[in-house]
Amino acid sequence: MAGIIGGPSQILQFVCACLDHSHPKHGRACVDSGHQACRDMKEVLQPHGGRSLRAGIEDNTDPDLGHLSISTLFLSITPMVCNLGIHQIGVKSNVGRNPMLNRAIIVIDLQNEYWPGGNLPLENIDSAAANAARVIAHGRQAGDLIVNVRHEMPGAPVFVPGSDGVEIHEIVAPAEGEPVITKNFPNSFRETGLKALLDEKGIEEVIVVGAMSHMCIDATVRAANDFGYTTTTIHDACATRDLEFKGATVPAAHVHTAMMSALAFFYGEVVSTDAFIAR
Repeated sequence: MAGIIGGPSQILQFVCACLDHSHPKHGRACVDSGHQACRDMKEVLQPHGGRSLRAGIEDNTDPDLGHLSISTLFLSITPMVCNLGIHQIGVKSNVGRNPMLNRAIIVIDLQNEYWPGGNLPLENIDSAAANAARVIAHGRQAGDLIVNVRHEMPGAPVFVPGSDGVEIHEIVAPAEGEPVITKNFPNSFRETGLKALLDEKGIEEVIVVGAMSHMCIDATVRAANDFGYTTTTIHDACATRDLEFKGATVPAAHVHTAMMSALAFFYGEVVSTDAFIAR
């Protein structure tokens, strides 16, 4: 199948046209019946930037187009060139591939500074960290790479190097041998060895947990996606705080919701801890 697919209705037709094409009972979102990879297609990548449209269709479930959360704005401005033969479109298949391989859990800034007694206590930090600990334990059991990221701000009144505030909280303490990366900017990739480490280990997918939702989580998830990694953010394993703008206070819950919805719009999946572990 070749050609350019442009507007929202055309792309939805592209995804949906071959439902029930390869299975008599449980349809698959197939691109071409002649390609086995299409029958198990999970991602369709744009030719540039590594962005993905996720159909959310697994081998043993009915297609649920409710999981095809693609905005009409996104579709209308993002034409896709479809030609399986010359790699103008990339189709990642789960055929013969262990989905647990080449995955990293990135734990961002779950440091004492964000707990009561620290200089920047966050709302719901205890529950977010408890969920992060579950994600980490699940990742360790699955053989994922666990990367612990910590923040320092030399010369600032918070995250002072050498202080108790910069220490990683005990609930998510790194295991022996796990890498710990120190950063000085919200983006965990900036002026650190994170990308070199992920590439050395052959990492293709990153799972992000930590703090703060509106700052280092946001910056790191966007950067990871820009670098071409498949990204998943665990929303209830992240935390933030109230913000102020022009005299108005924005509650932490609203800040968190706004950031998670923005990431889900374009920068990968945003799922709960339970949903992630159940996969």
